Parts: sequence; structure tokens; C-alpha cells
Amino acid sequence: MHEYEFDLIPPAAGTFTTAVALSTFTYLMMEIPELQEQLHNEISRNVGAATPSGEHRKSCALMEATILEILRFISHVPLNLPHYTLQDTSIGPYRIPKDTQVGCARVGCSGVV
Repeated sequence: MHEYEFDLIPPAAGTFTTAVALSTFTYLMMEIPELQEQLHNEISRNVGAATPSGEHRKSCALMEATILEILRFISHVPLNLPHYTLQDTSIGPYRIPKDTQVGCARVGCSGVV
């Protein structure tokens, strides 16, 4: 993420995860104006001038899907908890001995490298 994008959400947003999610949402709205327009239309149609509430989630499926996809997309926990190999194993050309501590880089799992 570019520095200017993260500056859009101040540290007072609550937590790092919230700030990253909001920054990512803002970034995607700038990068995908068609999605921004679709979300705007969905909110206008289903929420109107009312204050958004939990009841509106049922009728805003695209917004719900967008939020869930952003939370899947971002790597708010960079590494998973460590595990240990139970036996000698190999991954591609790499040999990993038994009892080796291994971890999964979640950023690789989300498809963003």
C-alpha cells in the first residue's frame, strides 16, 4: 500500500486491523470506480437517507461481500502460529527435518505477494 493511502485513515481508527481494512476499502474504491458506483447505488436503494443499521445488511449483499473480501484479502496477521513437522518431509527441492518449526506466511495465502 502506498504511504498516501495509509495516511487517509489516522491511527485513532481503533486498531491496526481496522485502519488497514478502511485504507484498503478506500484504495479499492479509487481503483475500481465501477464497484464504488455499484455500492453507492445499492446503499442509496436499500438504505436511502436512513441511518444504516444491522437490518440493512440483508439487503446490501454486494457491500457485505465487499467487506468480507477485503478482510480475506488483507493480511492483518502476517504469520500464523508456528507448527512443527512430525516427520522428515520435503516441499519441492527443500528437505525439512522432523521437529522443525514451520509457519505459514498468510500474505501468500491471500494471493497477494
